[in-house]
Amino acid sequence: MKRIIMLSTLAAAMALMLALAGSAFAAKPETETFQEEGTDVLANCGGFQVLDKFVVDVRQTTFVDSAGNPDYARVHFTFHDFFYNSNTGEGFAETNTVNVVFDLQSSATEGSGLSYHVTVPGEGVVLLDAGRLETDEAGEIVFAAGPKQVHLGEDTDKLCEALA
Repeated sequence: MKRIIMLSTLAAAMALMLALAGSAFAAKPETETFQEEGTDVLANCGGFQVLDKFVVDVRQTTFVDSAGNPDYARVHFTFHDFFYNSNTGEGFAETNTVNVVFDLQSSATEGSGLSYHVTVPGEGVVLLDAGRLETDEAGEIVFAAGPKQVHLGEDTDKLCEALA
């Protein structure tokens, strides 16, 4: 859910920037890249939290309609995550990718990819959130396909056990 909020916030910011830019856009798509970083609480595990320290590389291509108005953006996110125990600092590094189409007119989104993936040596996958996710104009999930341990259920018990 945290990534949905972050992606929705980025979409709103992009829409505002593009709306303010107005006639500066030509008919061909414009591509830009940037990087964000931060730390989120991924799970509360009783005596500790699982934190996600991440750096996300973003490649955004914005398409315009025939009048030159921003129509939609295709965005490729590459997350470099370090999931760790807040008390011990021990954890696991993973890289995940997500592709999202932002409808800049309505704020609806369609995304697919590997949002969260944590594999523990000797134990296998302990957290998986992958597949397709669509949201409406209000940011509500309207369609989901694939395992969604984070976005649809906060099923982080195995992750907590692995980092205990």
